[in-house]
Amino acid sequence: MGMSIALEHLFDYDDFRKFMQDYFEEQKKMRSVFSHRFFAAKAGFSSSSYCLN
Repeated sequence: MGMSIALEHLFDYDDFRKFMQDYFEEQKKMRSVFSHRFFAAKAGFSSSSYCLN
């Protein structure tokens, strides 16, 4: 599995919120288990609401 498209173009983004939105959409297409809760757990956050808008 290669690098995600969003990560390949990381420095093209000037708004981290747009990057995160694109990253989440891309990951969800690649892995059906990917969610805000999944991401928060992998990142070590105790609550998935930390990752929401």
